[in-house]
Amino acid sequence: MQIAVESFINAIESEEYTTKIITGTMNDVDQLGIAEIIDPVVSTFADILRQETLAQVQLVLDGLKEPIFITLESGIINLPFSNISKVDNFYSELTQEVPVVVNLVVAHSKLNASGLRIDTLGNVTDFLSNPAQFTMQIITSVAEKIATIQNAPDDEQEESDE
Repeated sequence: MQIAVESFINAIESEEYTTKIITGTMNDVDQLGIAEIIDPVVSTFADILRQETLAQVQLVLDGLKEPIFITLESGIINLPFSNISKVDNFYSELTQEVPVVVNLVVAHSKLNASGLRIDTLGNVTDFLSNPAQFTMQIITSVAEKIATIQNAPDDEQEESDE
């Protein structure tokens, strides 16, 4: 799957992509496992991509003080849709055709200093030809990020240490 940089920017700015939101809880993760929670996200994302359209599928996990947002997006660079205004800074020719890639975006204030982690997993063509391989990569990555969030100190503890 290829797209012109300018076409991608216009599509995201005008919200011409398919969005799905899936909800779950940390209790679901504990009881069912991360694989069971991630599988519908990946399969929904793949179903949308097979229609040759841009996609954003978000899993919202409740059960902590604030939700964890785990999102798969089809992009052209390692930036989430929310940062679309910065995409053109990375390309000298906006008419250039580029491959569409799969980005895994995880957001939570305890994940890291920015509260955001974006990983480009590969291009959409490879993703659609071998979704099982990508699913395992996503499960591993999400498990690591959830563990980081769960093991992060509470804000109250950090403030009392100062």
